[in-house]
Amino acid sequence: MRIWPFKRMREESVSSLVRREVEGRFPSTDVDDVVDGLATIADLPGCKNAYGRARIQLAILLCANGDLAEFRSALDLAQTDWRDLLVDAGLEHDNWREVLARAGFPVPESR
Repeated sequence: MRIWPFKRMREESVSSLVRREVEGRFPSTDVDDVVDGLATIADLPGCKNAYGRARIQLAILLCANGDLAEFRSALDLAQTDWRDLLVDAGLEHDNWREVLARAGFPVPESR
């Protein structure tokens, strides 16, 4: 089976940890759209590695709270200024891992 370039990009840009969160927080009919949206932020300055990318993607999911319209709003904010997204999600400081955990999110393994 041939994997199309976008699908490969999506699989490389969205970790299994983040994908599991999407599957657990959004209706199944929205999962592919959400994962595709998360893959579009792979080139942001804060996404230079998988750890930073997971932080920003989880911030988007935290802000979205399982709502597709809120997801799109958080994604737009990330694409405009990813640092503002981290502030909105409460993940801008060094304690962001604890904030994620308290909100019921998994914490990505450090670099």
